[in-house]
Amino acid sequence: MNQKGFVLGLINNQIGKVSVLTSLITKYPASSYVAGAYFERGRANLAIKEMKKGEADFNMVINSYPKSPYVPRAIVQLGLLYFDTGDNQGALTQLRK
Repeated sequence: MNQKGFVLGLINNQIGKVSVLTSLITKYPASSYVAGAYFERGRANLAIKEMKKGEADFNMVINSYPKSPYVPRAIVQLGLLYFDTGDNQGALTQLRK
């Protein structure tokens, strides 16, 4: 299911990607792939201009999976999101972590 979401992202079907990754997160909440699914769903949400949903997904990675290798990337994504939306202080806070 995670691979299907990745492929949908490659063909620029971000809404389909969000749907597949949401299913993975819901059906397999204890899976070792969930942190990556949240991260990728966050990226897809940003691509379809769902900024608050993307922010929530990146925060989920950071706060719920602190040992995940996706945490540094989620921090950077949040910093860029805050910068792009004019929240320079939020961007600095994230990027200093």
